[in-house]
Amino acid sequence: MYLYRKYHNQVFVILIILLYEWGVSQEIDIHGFISQGYIKSSANNYLSIKCEEGSFEFNEAGINFSVQLTDELRGGIQLLSRDIGDQGNNRFSLDWAYADYHFRDYLGVRAGKIKTPLGLYNEGRDVDALRTCILLPQSVYDETIRDFTFAFQGASMYGNMRLGFLGSADYQAYLGTYNIPNPRSGFWRMAFEFLGKSVDELASMEAGSGTPVESEFCNTAVHGENLFGGALIWETPVSGLRLGGSFMRARLEMEGDYKATADHKMELMDAAGQTVQFTATQIMSRNIWMDVDVPHYYTLSAEYMWNNLLLAGEYHAREYHVDIHGLSPFAISEIKNMVLDFEGYYGMITYRLFPWLEAGLYYSVFNDTDNGRETDESLYKLYQKDASGFLRFDITDRWLVKFEQHIFDGATQVYEYENRNRYKEEDWSLYAVKTSLSF
Repeated sequence: MYLYRKYHNQVFVILIILLYEWGVSQEIDIHGFISQGYIKSSANNYLSIKCEEGSFEFNEAGINFSVQLTDELRGGIQLLSRDIGDQGNNRFSLDWAYADYHFRDYLGVRAGKIKTPLGLYNEGRDVDALRTCILLPQSVYDETIRDFTFAFQGASMYGNMRLGFLGSADYQAYLGTYNIPNPRSGFWRMAFEFLGKSVDELASMEAGSGTPVESEFCNTAVHGENLFGGALIWETPVSGLRLGGSFMRARLEMEGDYKATADHKMELMDAAGQTVQFTATQIMSRNIWMDVDVPHYYTLSAEYMWNNLLLAGEYHAREYHVDIHGLSPFAISEIKNMVLDFEGYYGMITYRLFPWLEAGLYYSVFNDTDNGRETDESLYKLYQKDASGFLRFDITDRWLVKFEQHIFDGATQVYEYENRNRYKEEDWSLYAVKTSLSF
């Protein structure tokens, strides 16, 4: 296991070479992509990237293999290397892999690691060539929780139902579990830091009023317990118009070792009757875990395509119910039913001006609807509005270049750990450049 961890990328490179050679000999379909970007913001670091200084930590590379074994049975696998700030760090991972048996148009089953059908574009979010923009609207397609939303391990049932003059409908239903490979990045790191601040208050009470406490979480882990959900896309009788909805319910456990130290200034009388001052350090250690229930994670979608024009809009809402355990012997032993609510929506328009040029705009809004913090004087931390414009240049059929500009109002998706020792800016901007090659 140690050697595997040490030579993780080398193992995957060798696996890719072996799969490629085998695929060529077996007439397996082989495709892949390579993307490299640059991202820069005027103020806040964002998406786990130190983009205020400008960063090239914004790239991905993937290769996939698929084979049609019989008329009904096919299989596929994709390996992905990805870097977006402290997420991925260019380590190869299994992005998706499944076997698919298609009984009829209205019924098929899949098993393995399967893409999660959330919204219109989640299943294709890892392929830059499938969209005009660089960043999908973060109000719905949050990059910091991609490892939670993109794929799951389990099984699904899907199909297409003909509805006569009403058009047709594609459906999916699924259940399974999921893995979080790095709990010290993105949303998960933010969650542990939020928990740490909450526990610090209890630790300060235990150590004594006014005593400073320094703490850290170590040995953190996120365990996916189960999830299930479904999606329905209605291809309406109106040519180019489709409407849809998707939902997911999940449970997970987050745990870590909380360690804190507090210094106490004390005085003693020595044998000569002199007062001696010294500092005693108190060390506190707790294993703390959170049970997290996601009772709903849903998206409502609409898309209209007419010639070179695309109009799309989606509304998204999710809710977390959190129970915190392991606090004893602090003043309280547990915190029950903490509720966190988030919602987002966007509207987008794209138009292909020429075979080699496509342009687009979207306006995206994300809200932290936790009303318990409405008294916070920095209300801009509870919302984020994003006006974005973008251009896509198709240099060849397989090579493209994109340019994108964002103007933000608010910073609720800007995490504290990305912006140490200063306030998050309310009004800021971001631009990105990216080039992609597919084969």
